[in-house]
Amino acid sequence: MREYIDTYLVTTGTSYNLQVWNRNPNTPSVQIDLKNGEALLANDVRFVLGKVNSEGILESIIIMTHAYIENTFGKFGKPTLKQQLIVSNKKRREIVETGSLVIDDTALSHDVIDFNHNPIASNVGLKDEPTKVFPISYIDKEITSKLLGQKLNSSFSTKQRGQQLERIVAYHLGYTQSQETLEGGYPDIRNQMLEIKVQDSPTIDLGKYSPQFEEQINQNFTTRTIRYLIALTDAASGSIDGIILCPGEDLGKHFSYITQGSFKCQRSIPMNFFKQYRGQVVYNP
Repeated sequence: MREYIDTYLVTTGTSYNLQVWNRNPNTPSVQIDLKNGEALLANDVRFVLGKVNSEGILESIIIMTHAYIENTFGKFGKPTLKQQLIVSNKKRREIVETGSLVIDDTALSHDVIDFNHNPIASNVGLKDEPTKVFPISYIDKEITSKLLGQKLNSSFSTKQRGQQLERIVAYHLGYTQSQETLEGGYPDIRNQMLEIKVQDSPTIDLGKYSPQFEEQINQNFTTRTIRYLIALTDAASGSIDGIILCPGEDLGKHFSYITQGSFKCQRSIPMNFFKQYRGQVVYNP
């Protein structure tokens, strides 16, 4: 705050998604009132981006103002509202040591649970409304041991790794209908009312819906009975080190919600921009 800078770590991939949380860099909104009567505004922040290679070695440092970013790459996108969950380092270590945290459904009516584990029909897709869903205990039996140790592509964005994981989970649950393009939506595998998340940092983006606030999703499910599958992955290797599998209502019993809705403004920057300044420290180049 003293120097009014934000720092970011740029890793791998074809582009870098610069995310600014809880303020809009496009607007001159007051962030800090100074004693001399002046103010520091949201679009005054300096951005310090460190580019590291796959071995974690710092290759370059690029310092940019908001005006330079906007003139070079375009304006930050419209704010996207987010809800977040924090997994503490202590809790993460506990889960990784045992391999998983699995809590079965308790609030669901037995009428909507398929205790017979009937195979998925070939014409049923991930986004179809469910008639009955597998119990969490069965999902755990079918996928947890198969996911642990598997590697997601570490060069992908979090969203892309989530989609990769979604396809793997769907395959192990028996879905055969081709889903080459995953169109998003909530929850990810709606036919099982199962939301898929990948977590390699303390925070998990929950998106528009959070179990902290109960909302009706369909006739039988609310945000608290939606089931969550969260893969704890190693940021460098992409290896899945632990699995969280539980109803939404149990997330808050083990992890911390960020109590106020957060939002982020995003600006994509091509990775080639960083590569051209390898070995340099530059300001608004």
